[in-house]
Amino acid sequence: MKDTIVTTLPIKPQENIKVGMTLAPLMTEVIGKTTNSYNCFSFNLFNTYDDKDNYLKKYLNTLEINYGITTTQKSFIDKENIDVLLNCIEELIKNGKIIIKSGNVKRCDCGRVDMVTDGIKNYEEGVLYLKKDHKLFCKECGSECKSYMEKGLYLHLDKKIDDKLNIFPTYFNNALHSLESQFRGIDYLISKKRDTGYYIFINGEKFNIDVDSLWMNYINVLDYDSQIIIASNHQLFEMYLINYLNKLYKNKNIYFIATPYLSNPNKIEVEEEFNNISQIQKKLILLYTLKWKGANSNFEYSIIKKIKKLDENKLNDLYAELVKGYDNDLKIDEIIKDTLINRMNFQKSLKKVK
Repeated sequence: MKDTIVTTLPIKPQENIKVGMTLAPLMTEVIGKTTNSYNCFSFNLFNTYDDKDNYLKKYLNTLEINYGITTTQKSFIDKENIDVLLNCIEELIKNGKIIIKSGNVKRCDCGRVDMVTDGIKNYEEGVLYLKKDHKLFCKECGSECKSYMEKGLYLHLDKKIDDKLNIFPTYFNNALHSLESQFRGIDYLISKKRDTGYYIFINGEKFNIDVDSLWMNYINVLDYDSQIIIASNHQLFEMYLINYLNKLYKNKNIYFIATPYLSNPNKIEVEEEFNNISQIQKKLILLYTLKWKGANSNFEYSIIKKIKKLDENKLNDLYAELVKGYDNDLKIDEIIKDTLINRMNFQKSLKKVK
């Protein structure tokens, strides 16, 4: 399906690259092959606090050397597409989807906490701030978050917009319905008081654009009407907003795959195990560890041991079986579902290559 692209939700490269951080690019490779689509790794280097360029080079190097994963077709880096992303914001302002209005915000001294006061209850405690004695304190600078009445740019989340998502696994629809009930009908703040490095002028007035609100328009930069987006199931809110922005702007066909969160309750030395095995073994352990009927998947010795016992030919046969193309008559959602539920089942796959 060469009119389709498979990509990641923009990844923030980190200095310390853990095994779980390779999951989204690996899934992009797998789904790209099973759907016969273009691959694209997307990266979020918009960060007003850290320089991520060196982290990105290290991350790409790790993917290629340790896992044999390369982005040979396409990549998206937000900071290389600043003008186009800002144009998306300006277009939504012209269409009245983003409005200027005065609102009450909570902000700390360093500016990391900067959000609508009424929306505080919708944010996860402990990510940006701490609650103490009925007051909020920034985790970064320690200052109290105080209230200010000021102008800002707000994205209106219209109740009339059909914001239904195509998401896999489908049981996440319940969580998305909960998000809809919280956010539909509200005005979502997309500007910041602090200098984010990215801004627009409206009638001579400068508005600093929140970096997350900026990169979320990246689907409009990728020139494909059908897109499959790989993300962690911890990023449902980002998926919700991206889907909403898509409905407002170009209304492309978007499919989200929410990958399980990898847990390690058995205290397996995963990093050490992965240091001593081949690229194909790492890929298969990760893929067969994923269980798509629950939010979390656990690393298990049983899978690791079974994969390590197989010879190279068998390993290659397993991966080839997992990523081979489907009949052209199948729809994208049918291919995604079968890939996740059937092909990523170790026992089923093993029977097919014997």
